[in-house]
Amino acid sequence: MSAACETGRKEWYAPYADATNSVGFDEGNAWMTPGASFHHELFLYQEAGIPPIDILTMATRNGALALGSEATTGAIESGKQADLVVLGADPIVDIQNARQIEIVFLAGRQISLP
Repeated sequence: MSAACETGRKEWYAPYADATNSVGFDEGNAWMTPGASFHHELFLYQEAGIPPIDILTMATRNGALALGSEATTGAIESGKQADLVVLGADPIVDIQNARQIEIVFLAGRQISLP
């Protein structure tokens, strides 16, 4: 990537760095494919220069804040709903690793994957 593109990405992100951004709220759009569109959105944020740890926060805690459900979801904490995924690779290294879903828990119960 050229230095000009890298500078442009950083300039685009800077005004939003302190905003509470979230991920996946356009799933009701007829042109979006649930799951695939979500992961593509994560990738696009990474391409825009947002660090993977911030993208994960946007997809978890910030999503719960946006929905008003932060008391029960959005983090792995005692007393919160036990919905989580176990990944086969570290998404902080590369957000694309969030696609490597190995185990899913919904309300504390492991569910079968297709």
